[in-house]
Amino acid sequence: MKNKLMKSLKEKKKIRLRTTHPDGDNYDGVVLHKTKEIIIFQEEYSFEFDGIHIFPLSFIKSIRDDKHDKCANDILKENGQFKKISKVNLFTKCVSIADCLNIIKKRNIWPAIEIVKGKASSLYVGPILEIDDTAVIIKCYDAAGKWEKNYTLKLVNIVRIEIKSKYLKHFNNYMKNL
Repeated sequence: MKNKLMKSLKEKKKIRLRTTHPDGDNYDGVVLHKTKEIIIFQEEYSFEFDGIHIFPLSFIKSIRDDKHDKCANDILKENGQFKKISKVNLFTKCVSIADCLNIIKKRNIWPAIEIVKGKASSLYVGPILEIDDTAVIIKCYDAAGKWEKNYTLKLVNIVRIEIKSKYLKHFNNYMKNL
């Protein structure tokens, strides 16, 4: 698994991450940064790069890098998407989920944070209010565009942080104007 992650990082090649998510979620994209604890990953959807995801390595079950990914890489090369891969300079010193959340809070980026407890998952979107070594407090809004309460999420339950996707850009802009 480590070799495939490093290949994607160094060569900027698309791979598929298979996760331990209860719903069996998979993510296609390119590794942008890797440490012993986390990977930062630019998602590919419909042969275009979109948001950035931060995953704990423990959440990754396996990696696919086969003929399907080779074909997708050829298409991504032909349509110029590899030139559009994000730079993650703000995360280069990050080694943990907490480090990434601190940078996100300092930059006032509103993330989506997904947690898993047992067989249930929940997604929280909105601004980060506080962060420490064990938890993050996030002010959330729901899918109907209504503000909810503040939630305290334990860092050990976080399986994914998403930023800079088209979905979040549009929804966050809408909520900031309410």
